[in-house]
Amino acid sequence: MVNNNAGAIFLILNTLAKNKEVIVSRGELVQIGGGFRISEILEQSGAHLREVGTTNQTFIEDYEKSVNDNTAVLLKVHQSNFNMNGFVHQAEIKELKKLGKKYNLPVIVDLGSGTFLATENFGLKHEPTVQENIRAGADIVCFSTDKLLGGPQGGAICGKEVFLKKISQHPLFRTLRVDKITLTILQEILLSYLRGEAAAITKIPIWKMISCPLEKIAIRSQNICQELKKKDIPAFTKAGETAIGGGSLPGQTLPTKLIVMKPPCSVEIFSKELRLCRPPLLGRKEKELFILDPRCIDPSSDNLVIKILTSVYSKMK
Repeated sequence: MVNNNAGAIFLILNTLAKNKEVIVSRGELVQIGGGFRISEILEQSGAHLREVGTTNQTFIEDYEKSVNDNTAVLLKVHQSNFNMNGFVHQAEIKELKKLGKKYNLPVIVDLGSGTFLATENFGLKHEPTVQENIRAGADIVCFSTDKLLGGPQGGAICGKEVFLKKISQHPLFRTLRVDKITLTILQEILLSYLRGEAAAITKIPIWKMISCPLEKIAIRSQNICQELKKKDIPAFTKAGETAIGGGSLPGQTLPTKLIVMKPPCSVEIFSKELRLCRPPLLGRKEKELFILDPRCIDPSSDNLVIKILTSVYSKMK
């Protein structure tokens, strides 16, 4: 466990591929948050990038043609924050594992956001899980422990003991490790997953939001609007979409029922006042309307939301 997934892939490559070549598909040279690019992280790790294939088409034969005496790793990077559609092909992990076995090369998968649950069970497209990547033959899988996993920020490194032992003994590991508070929080998150999907969607906020039925959201949205109207605050509901966001499941949304308000002042000033509240209330702007998505708010906070909206609306009136 290290402080983020960029740190995880850096530590892995610095341990296993320093001054050696790492083979990766051109279509998987992704840019992550903050403008950081996989190719740049790889370079800083001391490894040498060997690009194969094309942006949209890379086959296992492309990898094999580039294997040489200086090759150290076969790297696969999951496109967790963007989509490529149409005439596309990327080599599968099972193919890479077979090639890696032939040349005695470890297969590393940078899964990006990472998930333990089957996203298709919640009306979303399938997102490769950590478990299925390991079952497919990856020697090491690294992924973020926030995002879809739903824990604190961090980067997890899973895989075969022989590689994990080398990584954990690397001098840089100490500079990237997380504190005991982070580990304690992550432990609780992982225990929820070990108890099964039902426990995870009850305890972990991101999965509570994803799994919440539209019918329940609609009832909450309607109730909040009714309470606001009792206080002479104009509010109504409308159908909308919730983006998963956070570098996960790009372009995918879930149906929701939005709360819509016309502020008594400009929506920018209204939004700023809500952000200055304690706790702050965050929404979004659509033209001159203020929008709240109840899917992103814990039901236990609904009364607090009403209180904050009422207070700020009255203040700005």
